Amino acid sequence: MTLAEFRAALPGGTTIGQPDQRFMVDLTAVPVITGADTLYYLLFSQGDELADTLQLQLVATLHPEVRTAEGVGPGTSIGEAAGQYGTPILSYNTNDESREYAKFPRYPARNV
Repeated sequence: MTLAEFRAALPGGTTIGQPDQRFMVDLTAVPVITGADTLYYLLFSQGDELADTLQLQLVATLHPEVRTAEGVGPGTSIGEAAGQYGTPILSYNTNDESREYAKFPRYPARNV
């Protein structure tokens, strides 16, 4: 979906906030806001022009109420998530600030 398609699909009362270029060293975060709450962020590579034709690639949330259907979300331990989605494959990348990743075999999306 493009940024324009996303914007058109937003429910009433939900807005897109100002881009935050300091969210992560290589990502620009665009907050998606309902009332006073930032529900989640659309993440784009720094330097990408935030044009309506830009394809959405990444989404992140810190909001404690944003959860999967199984109840997994911010604050869920790896062990609890494994109970829902299977034992994860853990990895990290030293070229990516040594960020750590967990891929769960029974999670329904390949790109999470």
